This record gives sequence, structure tokens and C-alpha cells, in this order.
Amino acid sequence: MTLKPARLQWSEDGSVLSLDYHDVYFQRGQGAAEADYVFLSQNNLPERFSALHHEPFIVAETGFGTGLNFLRTCRLFAQAAPQTAKLIYISFEKHPIVKDALEKILSLWPETVDLAQDLLRQYPPMLAGHHRAFFLDGRITLQLIYGDMNETLPRSRFKSDAWFLDCFSPRDNPDAWHDPLLHEIAARTKAGGTLSSFTAVGHVRKTLADAGFTVQKTKGFGIKRHMTTAQMPGSSPAPFQKPSSATVIGAGIAGASAARALAESGVSVDVFEREARIAHKTSGNHLGIIYPKMTVDESPLDSWHQHSFCYALRLLAHLKPSSWNPCGVWHQAIDTEDRQRFENLITRREPPTDYARIENSGLLQEPAGMIDPRDFCAGLLDHPNIRVTCDHESNIPAYSDTPIILALGADILAQQNISFAKLQAVRGQVTHIAATPESQKLKHAICHDGYITPAQDDLHVIGATFQKDRMDTQPDPGDDLENVQKLNTHLPQLGFTAADIGSSRAGIRVSTPDKLPIVGAVPDVEKTIAAWRMLRDGKDPTEPAIYAPNIYVLSGLGAHGLTDAPLAGAILAAMITGAPLPVPTDLLQHLLPERFLWRGLKRKQL
Repeated sequence: MTLKPARLQWSEDGSVLSLDYHDVYFQRGQGAAEADYVFLSQNNLPERFSALHHEPFIVAETGFGTGLNFLRTCRLFAQAAPQTAKLIYISFEKHPIVKDALEKILSLWPETVDLAQDLLRQYPPMLAGHHRAFFLDGRITLQLIYGDMNETLPRSRFKSDAWFLDCFSPRDNPDAWHDPLLHEIAARTKAGGTLSSFTAVGHVRKTLADAGFTVQKTKGFGIKRHMTTAQMPGSSPAPFQKPSSATVIGAGIAGASAARALAESGVSVDVFEREARIAHKTSGNHLGIIYPKMTVDESPLDSWHQHSFCYALRLLAHLKPSSWNPCGVWHQAIDTEDRQRFENLITRREPPTDYARIENSGLLQEPAGMIDPRDFCAGLLDHPNIRVTCDHESNIPAYSDTPIILALGADILAQQNISFAKLQAVRGQVTHIAATPESQKLKHAICHDGYITPAQDDLHVIGATFQKDRMDTQPDPGDDLENVQKLNTHLPQLGFTAADIGSSRAGIRVSTPDKLPIVGAVPDVEKTIAAWRMLRDGKDPTEPAIYAPNIYVLSGLGAHGLTDAPLAGAILAAMITGAPLPVPTDLLQHLLPERFLWRGLKRKQL
């Protein structure tokens, strides 16, 4: 989970030295000019940016370091690229620089101060995995991938237009330059794609040539006599045939997230909602909590919640919804087992303290917070490429010529083509309760075996009940009393009584057997079972799942829809448009709908 941050040493001449690799991050006093020459100029980016249209240009980099290359690329893109152009910048980093040190370094280049401040504001925590941030009103997406690149690059899905190989010298950091990694870089380069690096070491040039590049040794910058440039033979491929339009059925947090991600990709999206307004059902609560569920041991569930939480935070920083309140979430240890679990989690996983830490015998997640889900959905749907139609009953076809995303909430349970996933309905009711003098003092949202938000307009939201396979949504006074009783059991000092109960809302959550959402194309069940029948004999199939054309699903978010839906929507958009995948490929396998067909066949239940 956690990473070893970069160890730095500032020299008297102003250089920044890596104590891990005994090499400088940039030539003293010439960092910006070096980046411009070695990476921007040698990849011909000024001309390529000016010629862009609607397809995103993808830059990939082998060491984020100080972020200088990224900032110089952003500056050039803002100056040279048309307003319709998009840039995706993917950078790998094993030892990120801590935020305070990064701020000091970036102050050396005042010409990029605004971009630097935006980077610092969105700088991710020291957690291994994929992190996204958004710049220039969403025209630039930064995907920072933390961890050892020998592990993370093979688990990434993208094709780059230009590579920056900038990972300290091959002598000081050989793991970043060995043959298998350079071949992985070649495999993730488009035909016609380019590459540049400050190094001209012979074995690097030879391996790049062996991997398929046409390689040249050219004049270096400053004290370096030579450097390497390369190009992948072939003409630029035709752009991925992404659809011009898509349909999303459902305008709750799932549908709004999918629609926004598609719209940001340049797709025109129609959103249809059967109710009279958006966010009408479980997405219509007055307040909800955004926080990551954590497990003591590494697991797909933990990885999913970490990725989705970090993505949600950066998206909120981009959208700036007025109701977002990063108040932090404190998990109360309600018994000895809880206290031990929290202690084990911190001891074994060692998360950065600004992500999770023990405080007052509980677990504090400081960057978490609360938001009005209706405000969140409205912000996601507020995009010129999105058109919303409410009071619309949609007929869902078995096949379609345009992508259709099923984000139906509880209505997904009626879809026979999803029944193999064994989705389960869980009814939940939240209660709005008047604040007491003691409860007004709450700074954080608090989770026990329920939760309470800090007071807003003298009201708290408390909840929520869990009732399996109960489908009515009429508020139940007995559920309100249950919520208050649970709260008083764990936080009696707040002094609530039944007389403080105001209104309440009930809704149906949909969960999966493994507590992970289903995100992806809907499989053709009969054809996939036939193609995978050898699983019953313990043999892995060689064919992929077979899908119903252009039908996708986003469901099974359970009680974590506000946290998980934005990233799930981004994953769907990447599948549909061919954009870089925002999560590791092995994590994606735990989200695809067909995983339940695989398991059912493996267990001889299908």
C-alpha cells in the first residue's frame, strides 16, 4: 500500500540530488531548458500539439520526479494546442517526492507557478497504484502510477504517442533500463510514436532497436554530449473508432458518473431517467459520506476502494461542487475486535498518516468527507455533451448499434441478462435528526455500525439500516428508532431522543456476492458458457468472453456508490472509447461481469 518516498539532498549550488540513486534530478540552473530540449523538442511536440484535433495525445514518462517535464509539457500544450485538443500524460514513479519538498523545488520555475499550484493541490497520497488529476478545465489528464515500473507497466493499458525516458542514469538505476522493461515500452508505443532520453548508453539504444524502434544518437543538452531519440516504424494509426454517441439509462450517481466520463471523452450522451428528476432514489439522500473501505490484508476489495476514493477526491477537486465538505471520517472502535483490527491495519499496511491513522482509539481518514449526492449528480451531468431526459421509460434492447449503459440502481434486478451475477437487494433507511448542543460540536463524520454526519443546517443524517431482500421504500418509523438506538449505544454523549427525529428516506442498494461492483460489457451468457465449458474440467479457456453488442452495465455499488461510481464510470468510458485504463489490468478482472460465469463454471454450478 504505502511507498518509500524519495530521499533528497540539496547541494550548495542549488542541485537536487537523489540519495536513492546518487544522481541529480536536473542540471543546475538549466532544468526547464533541458526538459524543453530533450523531451519536448526531440519529440517534435510543438508541431504535433498544434496539429491536434479531437483525439487525445498521450505522453508517457518513466520517472515523474519533480514534475518538471509534466509542467513544461502542460505549458506548451496550453500555448500550442487547439482548444478542442486533449492531453493524457501518464507517468511512473517508484519513489515520489513528498509534497513539502516538491513545493520547494517547483518554486524554482515561476513561469509554471499556476500549474504547479494545481499539481500540489491534487498531489496524491503516498499509495501505490493509479492516480488521476485534472488540469486546464479537464483538457489535460495526469495519470500518476506509483510503484515499481517493472510491476506497474505490464499491468497498465495504453498506447503512447511520445515517451520520455527520464529515470536517472542506467548506471545508477539499472532496473529502469533493463531489456524486458524497454520491450514493454515498445509494446505500448503507437506506430509512428516517438521516444527521447537524455542517455546515449549503447545497450539502451541496442535494446530499443531490438524492440522495434528506429534509434538515433543525437546531440545532447548542456554537459551531456549525446542523447537518444527513437521512432516506432509505420504511419500513425487511424484513431480508435470510438462512438459519437451513447445512451445512459439511469440518472443516479452511477449513471451520472458514466455519462460524465463519456462526455469528457468527446462522446455525446443521452441520459434517460424514469423518475421525475435526477438522483431520485438512493442518490437522493441529503448527505452521504465518501471514504475508502480498508482491509487488514491486501485484497482486490482494498485496492478497488483505494483507487476509487483517490479518483473521487481528484474529480471533486476538478468539479468543485459547493456541498463537498472534506470533514474527515472517524471510525469508532466499538469493541476490542475493532480496536485490534485498526491497529493491525496500520501496522501491516503502513498507510501514510494523511490517508489513515489511529486517533482516539479509532481510525481517522482525514481526506474523506461528506457531500449532497444530488449536488454531486447535478455537477457530473452539467456538461455540454450531456442531455438529460426525465420521466422516460426506456426499453432496453438485447442488441444495439450505439453503446447503452445500464445504470439502473435496483431496477437492474429485473434484467434477466444480468441474473447470473446473483445481485442482491439491500434496503437501507437514513434518518434526518435535529442537532443537540453536544452533536453540534462534531467535526468529523463518525462511523460505528451506523454513521452520523456533522450538522448541516442544524440537522444530521444518521443511518443506515441493512435489510436484505426487502423492496419497499416507504419510510418506516421503526427503522428511524433503530438508527437512533444504534447511535445512542455508541455515542450516548450526543444525547439524542426519538423527539429529535425529523424526516427519513429509504432506498434499495444493490450489492454483489464479493462486494465489488460489476463494471463492463454484458456477456452473452449462453455463448460464453459454451466457449468456457472446459472450466468445468479444471482447464482455463483460451477465448475471451462473448458479449452482447454495445450493452454495458454499472451496478453492485452497495453502500459505497458515492465513492466508487466515479471511477467505475471512468473505466466504462475507457472501455468504450479506447482511452488509457485508469486502474491496473489485474484489478479490472475483479470488476468484469463475466467473473461470475467463470466462477460458476469453475465450481460446476453452471
